[in-house]
Order: sequence, then structure tokens, then C-alpha cells
Amino acid sequence: MADGVIFTLDGKTVTAADDETIWDVAKREGTRIPHLCHVDMPGYRPDGNCRACMVDVEGERVLAASCIRKPSAGMVVKTDTERAKKSRQMVFELLASNMRPAADGPDQQSMFWQWAGS
Repeated sequence: MADGVIFTLDGKTVTAADDETIWDVAKREGTRIPHLCHVDMPGYRPDGNCRACMVDVEGERVLAASCIRKPSAGMVVKTDTERAKKSRQMVFELLASNMRPAADGPDQQSMFWQWAGS
């Protein structure tokens, strides 16, 4: 990965391959970012439309969907800011408000309910 893009993720200098997104690098580095519209399996592509994987990019006015955003050299990304956490929490609250309670659903242990509860 010597030819990759060097950027900062949660205070750590990391390198992304040309085809990697912020979400891909975060996963590889052990940082867990919620995601709904992106299935991390071959044959699926991220769309960035659920907004569950939002992260803060230093110097930018709006949050970025990490599943579709490619890092650039010198970029500073933070996954754990209050702003990013609140944004992701709101996505899960809005979706959960239109669903039956987890206890009444078929899969109370799904990742959705784990992320919605955090």
C-alpha cells in the first residue's frame, strides 16, 4: 500500500488503497462505524443514502458518508465526535420510530438494534 493515500483517522495516521473508502479503512483499522445501506460482501456496493455511517472531516461544513467517501491526502477524519454520533443516533431513532419494538420483532439481536441502542 505504499502508493496509497495517507490521512488521519481518529488521531492515527493510516494509508488507504486507491479503491478504499473511509469506511473500508476504518474497518481494517478496527474502528466500528454503523452502516445500513452497505453490505460488506462481494457483489454489493455502498450507496451512502441511509446516512448511518456519517463521520466528521476536519474543515468541512457537513458530515460525510464514510461508505462512499474516498479519503484524500492529509484529510483528518474523526468517527467519534459528538456531532457524528448524534447524527448517526438520529438516523437510527427515526428508523426505529417506524418499526415495532425490538422485543416484538423477529431478530432482537440484529445489528440494527445494537446500533440503535448505542
